[in-house]
Amino acid sequence: MLRVGSWTLTALSAGACFNAYTFAQKEEIPLSTVPFLEAVGPYHKAFLQLTGRKGKPQAVPIRQAVAIVESFQPREFDCADGYFGLEKNQHWQTIVGTGALRKALTGKDLPERNIEVISERFATRDGDFYDVDFSRAHFAKDAPQSQLETPIVIILHGLEATYRGGMTTKLAEEFLAQGFAPVFYSFRGCSGTPNKTPGAYHVGFTKDINELVVELHLRYPSRKIYLSGFSLGGNVSLKYLGELGNRAADRHIFGAVTMSVPYDATGAGAALDDGINKYIYAANFLKTLKTKAEIQHKLYPDAFDIEKVRAAQTIGEFDNAYIAAIYKYKDQFDYYTQNGSKAWIPKIRVPVVSINAKDDPFIPEKTLPDPVKDVHGAPVRLIHIPHGGHCGFVASPRSRQADTPTTAGDGLVSKEARKDLKGNDDRWIAVEMARALKHIHTESEKITSA
Repeated sequence: MLRVGSWTLTALSAGACFNAYTFAQKEEIPLSTVPFLEAVGPYHKAFLQLTGRKGKPQAVPIRQAVAIVESFQPREFDCADGYFGLEKNQHWQTIVGTGALRKALTGKDLPERNIEVISERFATRDGDFYDVDFSRAHFAKDAPQSQLETPIVIILHGLEATYRGGMTTKLAEEFLAQGFAPVFYSFRGCSGTPNKTPGAYHVGFTKDINELVVELHLRYPSRKIYLSGFSLGGNVSLKYLGELGNRAADRHIFGAVTMSVPYDATGAGAALDDGINKYIYAANFLKTLKTKAEIQHKLYPDAFDIEKVRAAQTIGEFDNAYIAAIYKYKDQFDYYTQNGSKAWIPKIRVPVVSINAKDDPFIPEKTLPDPVKDVHGAPVRLIHIPHGGHCGFVASPRSRQADTPTTAGDGLVSKEARKDLKGNDDRWIAVEMARALKHIHTESEKITSA
């Protein structure tokens, strides 16, 4: 019996070596740097059995995953009150909800992140790095065992946002309230330190998040992993889950919640560069994007045409001169087509709830995927709300009536602390996403722990 097992293990090892070699060739990296999960691939379960290691819970069957997201009960969103009707305007919702002009209009500063963290810099296989903050209470070596078993949620921020920003902070606090351990992920180049290789993150850049997920699964093999992304980070989350398909369970990913997702990157890009958006939003993004490009040009003068970048007046022109050039896309349209998450939704195999506003100034309603036709039976619940802008969703006091108390760190964040001068609440979307993720986790636990 031992001899048979040894031959079997040898065969599996040979298969893993072949997988590792193939992956190294594809990624153009040294064979020694191939992650264990990439090498083992489909043989993972067999390796666990032969080596006596405890296997992870099985993936939620597709029909049950669909039932999980369909059984989620979303709350009604009521627009904020008291600003002479402006609160129903998509730009008001976007600017106030995301924190721009927050103090002038609401009397409140951006929320400070009062969650104690452990910071870590991860080296990537291509010679670059990205930064991550972990909730100390859930990842420190001296943390209670109960905290070290808490399900993990990785938060992916938006375009030119940061992992220390207001939206990320609000989401983390609400996820904490629902029993999750937040991981603050920074796209390369967005943590305050320039990245080391040509290029950076983009609307479909999934390599770094995949490396992080693999590492977290190896470190914490018994903890379930969830994703949460907004705006660009939401698109990356959905595209990544689509790329993984059935392999999401191999990385211990059991679901996701996303918000304000530019599913159709071509349509979203055109909207961002059109009309008033070009001057309110695109111009603001271009300032920081061009600054980063100038830094990279000094290090890698032949990677792209800096004069074309300097001349760019729209996000599309910048993407064509910078992103498309570095990542070898034909042009910005080829880049958008290959990376919009709309085409990847049918390939997703874990429960997902994704929320968008129909009046999002960046994402025209006509570009939103159809909740049935574009899902093709995947366990993805698309919720389209009439108002809310882009990552805004500033709600009236009525929306708080069904709220439960929320905790942040070791303290209590009361409902009063979430009000502006008019009694409105800019945490509606954070609470809703945390509720959705809690629902996904609770229902998945019933199936995977049975």
